[in-house]
Amino acid sequence: MCKPCNATFKNNESLDNHILKKHPEFKVSIRSDLHECPYRPYCKYKTTIKTYLKSHMLSHSKEREITCKHCNMSFKRKYTLDNHIIKKHPDFIASVKRKIHEGSCCAFKTIHKSALDVHMLIHSADKVTHKGKHECSSCSFKAIHKSTIDRHMKTHSSDKFKGIHREIHQCSYCEFKAIHKSTLDRHMLTHSKDKVVTCKHCNIEFKNKEAVNEHVVRAHSGFLASLSCKIYSCTHCYYKTTIQHLFDKHFLKHHEVATDRGKC
Repeated sequence: MCKPCNATFKNNESLDNHILKKHPEFKVSIRSDLHECPYRPYCKYKTTIKTYLKSHMLSHSKEREITCKHCNMSFKRKYTLDNHIIKKHPDFIASVKRKIHEGSCCAFKTIHKSALDVHMLIHSADKVTHKGKHECSSCSFKAIHKSTIDRHMKTHSSDKFKGIHREIHQCSYCEFKAIHKSTLDRHMLTHSKDKVVTCKHCNIEFKNKEAVNEHVVRAHSGFLASLSCKIYSCTHCYYKTTIQHLFDKHFLKHHEVATDRGKC
């Protein structure tokens, strides 16, 4: 059974191929051998089923029917040629008749909706950093959703810490307070406006190290060993994160599902 979507398969090879195609964010869990198209980087096709690769290779056979007039590279399928033009000849993108899916955070374009979905994962970690719509009136914290700001604003309320006998960590720049030192450390990064951290795997820039670490987990799962921070892994599914409160929130979902099943 596929844990992310509960689809069932007869063998692990088929399950791994399903994860590769439908849940690429969990590809670190794949144990089967990967068979990649030898025409990389022009073709990024890969599969865990060898016979599928043989069928795919027909698209690169000598009987190719369509030739790119800009570089004479040939393709057997029109959509493959269209995607090639988008990637390699963007000046001639007007010649592509299919619907083009564009990224909302960068200039990425493709005719495959699934390819756009996978690409957008690399922007998931830095949305708050670069695209925050709502700003905290007491500090420089930003968020996309109003509900996130509302929860954050409670950290500025003195009532939140009433009756707590533990050490309270206070921000030296604003009224932000936290029980955990790590929470304050993350908050302090919001006051470092000029700090830029670059992902060494794809050169995307982030405002802090925490965002880079989360980005690596989401977009470069094959390089998890390069992270020096703690990685929280769910024991019920393939979910991973470097941020504890996100892990706690995710884990509660499994608890709620188990509770609901118990009621049934």
